Amino acid sequence: MDINDIKKELGLSQNDIAEFFGYKDGGSYARSTRKKHVDNGIISIYKLTKKALEEKIIKTELNDISSISSEP
Repeated sequence: MDINDIKKELGLSQNDIAEFFGYKDGGSYARSTRKKHVDNGIISIYKLTKKALEEKIIKTELNDISSISSEP
């Protein structure tokens, strides 16, 4: 997964990311020497958040199954 996949999935533009990180505009962000670091940070946060959400969904589903199987 790369930054373009995440941008597409979340509907983010260069301008959106620029705004999140305090750049003047998408062009400033695109030319920034720190762009790769920002992109890697976004990728890491995305993966961590997605994993946590998937684990929470699995736990919720298991709890739902447990409550169903324990009903009289």
